[in-house]
Amino acid sequence: MKRNTNIITLKIRYDTDASSLSLITTLQKQFNSCLRFTYNRLCDNKRLTTKELTALQKNLNNIMLIKSHLKNSAIYKAKEMITTGTGRSVIFGGKTNFIKRCLNKISKEEFLKKRFLPIYSVGEANYKGNRLFEIKDKTEILFKPDKNSHIVLNLKDIGNKRIKMLNILKELQFTKTIPITYSLDTEYVYISVDNSAFEKHVYKTIKDRVMAIDINPEFIGWSITD
Repeated sequence: MKRNTNIITLKIRYDTDASSLSLITTLQKQFNSCLRFTYNRLCDNKRLTTKELTALQKNLNNIMLIKSHLKNSAIYKAKEMITTGTGRSVIFGGKTNFIKRCLNKISKEEFLKKRFLPIYSVGEANYKGNRLFEIKDKTEILFKPDKNSHIVLNLKDIGNKRIKMLNILKELQFTKTIPITYSLDTEYVYISVDNSAFEKHVYKTIKDRVMAIDINPEFIGWSITD
């Protein structure tokens, strides 16, 4: 768990089926191509607008799986890197790994793998927290990179504290209360939110509302009354 100002990030290991993992790997490679291209354009001209960067991204022919939301997220991430970094001093994969590669302490394949940043999806409150990710329950997150691909991320090694936080986030996403930003690589899913969402969270109830359930061998009946 990492903290940055008032942003809290949950880093959770997951597993999924082989075909889904292959798709995630491809998406991560293509997203990084889009991100590096966008970042380099901003290094050349920091005044480029989102509209102009979007137009430039159309010149890329190797990111066919990256849809508009992830392209916009790449712009958001690139601008963040420009703001928090020092121009072209940012080394994808990290300076330490770059030096190790120069000294032949890691292979070219290992360095290329370490260069890949996670897929990054900016949160949007109006879209139940995020356009592409949805917390289904305390052990499962659904990733929808496009309308035809639904990838189930089975969460692993979750303690009681994180289960409680995931339950709160599930409620907040349903009520469209806060943006929830996700990052995803081939091992971990990262969930970033404003920490005040947990500190100020109060479970809301409707006064004098009652739900009744009637269960019999063939049917289940229910009703809600005020």
